[in-house]
Amino acid sequence: MSRPARAKAAELPAWLRAALGVSELPDDASPWERYKRDFPPADRLREAWRDCGPGVLARWVQLRPGTRPSAWWRFDAPRAPRPAGFGAWAEQVFPLPRRRLGGRGELQPWARIECGLPRDWPAAGFDPLDPPTFEAEAAYLARLGLLMAGERERLADPDLAPVPLPRCWWPATT
Repeated sequence: MSRPARAKAAELPAWLRAALGVSELPDDASPWERYKRDFPPADRLREAWRDCGPGVLARWVQLRPGTRPSAWWRFDAPRAPRPAGFGAWAEQVFPLPRRRLGGRGELQPWARIECGLPRDWPAAGFDPLDPPTFEAEAAYLARLGLLMAGERERLADPDLAPVPLPRCWWPATT
């Protein structure tokens, strides 16, 4: 991260630095700080990402090649076409999800997308023995030409392997 971006990031409250992926919250953080980290006010997060995002992203990629912080997904990821029946605001809300490669389960058209994966799955049709699988985050970035210079060379084959839907996002009844 450049010196000016590092200085800007250092001036942010701890919960906002954590929401951007710059640092972790300290162990003694208050419940309110943890809440604000997990549910940051959109305007504050957008402004902080605008000011610090390029530096945060460069540092993030140094430490975690083939991935992006959640603020990147929220503000800079390519956007999906607007779902039928949704207003123009939806183009700003729905990042283009990662490709689904297999598994069983019917996706809701209004599903929240986090790190390129849809979160909202109804129990009907979901098979815990064959959960939905998706392209890896690194594969998504490579497919769309979004890897930074030198990032591809730092990836290993497992970084590009398909990934199952995280178990914590399975429907509650499975």
